[in-house]
Amino acid sequence: MSLTITSAGEKQHYALALLDQLFKHIPPQMTIHHLDTKYIQGYGDWLHWQWIHCQTKKNVTLDSLLNLDIDEDMLHAQWKVQIAHQTQPTPRKSKNKAVEVITTILALEKTLDAYETSVHELKMQLHHRKAALGTQAKANLEKMKNNTYLTVCLNAHAVKIHIWDHLCQCKFELERLERLY
Repeated sequence: MSLTITSAGEKQHYALALLDQLFKHIPPQMTIHHLDTKYIQGYGDWLHWQWIHCQTKKNVTLDSLLNLDIDEDMLHAQWKVQIAHQTQPTPRKSKNKAVEVITTILALEKTLDAYETSVHELKMQLHHRKAALGTQAKANLEKMKNNTYLTVCLNAHAVKIHIWDHLCQCKFELERLERLY
């Protein structure tokens, strides 16, 4: 593997990691010579400037953070959330994924068609029932629609029926649980 000073960041890190491992496994009294001292000098200069650049950016960032009125614990929490999000595995591609999505879409379209048919049937029933009313009954219907008292009573009756149904369902669930235990 060849590395240059202009290599991408991960390759540079790899080179530094290799040097670090090398120096950990050789005795301290051993001297290492590189055949191309000019290259090593250039690498050392580059490394020195990169270190200075990183320290400068770090100090500017720390100064900026101190000037902001942000809680450090909140920053740590956000950092953990960011790490968790960025390091989660990418979703696997599945041959069946497209088939599953298509099946779901088709099922939703069928459900929508069924609801549209039900709505259409209800509208037709409503139209037929209104047509069956006489003139006086149609006038009474319009009066009832505008009668606030009647509207409140009908809404209360609907709520009462809903509550009653819910209580019955809860009772049957409770009886079923009691039978199990």
